Amino acid sequence: MTRRFPVTRARTPTPRSPSNAMTVVQHNIGQTTYRMTRTLTDGSRYNNPVVNKTSAKRKRSVKNYLHSTYAALNHADLYCLQEVQETGRRKSPSPVQRFNVRHARKKRTYACTYVRTGYFRYANPNENDSFVVPHGCVVAYDTRRFERVGERAHANEHEALKTRSTPWILLREKTSRTVYAVVSVHGIIPSGAAREQRAVSLCTQLEREIRALRKDGYRCVIGADLNVNPF
Repeated sequence: MTRRFPVTRARTPTPRSPSNAMTVVQHNIGQTTYRMTRTLTDGSRYNNPVVNKTSAKRKRSVKNYLHSTYAALNHADLYCLQEVQETGRRKSPSPVQRFNVRHARKKRTYACTYVRTGYFRYANPNENDSFVVPHGCVVAYDTRRFERVGERAHANEHEALKTRSTPWILLREKTSRTVYAVVSVHGIIPSGAAREQRAVSLCTQLEREIRALRKDGYRCVIGADLNVNPF
């Protein structure tokens, strides 16, 4: 008598992320622009040409970004963003702005640190007038997972970092008590020897500060659009 045994197919286990896995999104979310079809100047004494006009899309604030389709598909514990258009905060006398953004659908609150780092002049859709749209860098973290324990300013001699990034945001994970130092950097667009040297200086300064933070026990998270390949 032949005895039959049930055949069991081997299944490939579905990979699972460890419970302490951390998701970080780095994204330059600058406004989509369209090339102008006519010549328009900014009206300043330098008579600078305006070369782009705005798209019809809404401004790129943290709130609008978190509710966008992209952010919904790539939900993160930490966001490092550049060219964020927090235009309502441009008149504040403080160089560093802190505010919370609530994502009602995801039931999460993100604590944000915003630093204005530059601006871009756009023409309106009719190409008959222009206006300035400021933008800056943001570090945003999920308050359910992290708590802020402080921040560390860039050294005085690190002028490129002071004007092109957030300070180091010092966070502690609530469960593991691991401490992190997080920064969002928007690099200098190199053009000519002087600007190329500034870009190199920015990367060198960043490396020095990372070494100092690591000596103090921090794990460093750097989100950056460097505008140059440092390698």
